[in-house]
Amino acid sequence: MSSTAQFRHLQSPGLRGVDSKCTQNCGLDYPQQAGAESSSTCSALRSGGCVVERDHVVPPYQPRILSKSSECSSNIQISGLSLGTMIRLGLSTSSVYPLDLESGFRLAQEAGFDGVEVMVTRDKRTQNITSLRELSDQYSMPILSVHAPVLLLTHFVWGTDPQVKLEKTAELTRNLGASTVVVHPPFRWQAEYSENFLDIVRSTSETYGVEIAVENMFPWTVKGKSVKAYAPGWDVTEFDCEATTLDFSHAALSGQDSFEIMTKLGERLRHVHLCDGSGSLDEGKVFDEHLLPGRGGQPVSKVLRALAMGGWSGSVVAEVNTRKAKTPEERLSMLIETREFAQRHTNISMPPKRLQKGMKRLADLRPGG
Repeated sequence: MSSTAQFRHLQSPGLRGVDSKCTQNCGLDYPQQAGAESSSTCSALRSGGCVVERDHVVPPYQPRILSKSSECSSNIQISGLSLGTMIRLGLSTSSVYPLDLESGFRLAQEAGFDGVEVMVTRDKRTQNITSLRELSDQYSMPILSVHAPVLLLTHFVWGTDPQVKLEKTAELTRNLGASTVVVHPPFRWQAEYSENFLDIVRSTSETYGVEIAVENMFPWTVKGKSVKAYAPGWDVTEFDCEATTLDFSHAALSGQDSFEIMTKLGERLRHVHLCDGSGSLDEGKVFDEHLLPGRGGQPVSKVLRALAMGGWSGSVVAEVNTRKAKTPEERLSMLIETREFAQRHTNISMPPKRLQKGMKRLADLRPGG
């Protein structure tokens, strides 16, 4: 890597303060008026370096690319500030379907997200570390997480063994420098895999050093009759696993309240799929809607605010349906609306008693931290 690296301006940390300065050699020093809105990060998302930006002129949906020396060791001193949450806002590449993978990275940048979640599909580029790194660098979009190929349409991706699929996803995630794998519970007919699923999740997580967050699903009905599609089940609140993903659309379809799911999961909630849903199977809903947040009936804003106030440090990844967009401008507008919704409900100042905990999270963002 050259001595100059590019990093993207991060909006989501929501830091407010008087001044900040890198104590190493990059010479960054940005005094500003107390209480001004700003964003700040000292993280080398992939390669090391120190970037601190405070700029309330650039709109969130026009992310800037900064170029600074990567020799800085990312040691920041920040005075007079009240730390906000460290929640990162990402965009799932599935949100731009039927557009291609590159469009996912491009639109994530244009809409002002902090990074992307890659949905592994039959598109070979979603499975290839070189292709993904090139797109990540081209659009200055770090890869936050990778979604395992668990859909019926991806049945033959990386073979047909679901354990192999999970292991290959974990390996890809680790090699990309991402932190989280998202996986669905097994289908009941995947007998051996489903019987040992939770043990496989734990061992794969330990082997590859990544978090594997099992996603909440929903019951199936066929011709009005309930079908047990998942094993050990669809309700992750009943699972003995260390990390989970909360999907608001799935919660709606299952007839559950997402705030109650969040409460039951507690510290096991490590990842969020941002979307919404308008009803359950019992109410006649058939499709997994993935509406824009705020357009359905789930308490999405309540959950986000609770996570932010609690100092939660996972990722909130938009997984919304934009297929009805009639123009590229309408699709981008939908994504910007989603990102703005997330920022509005996660950019919350942290109470003083949580300041020390927040400072530790900031330090954890340093390379090697």
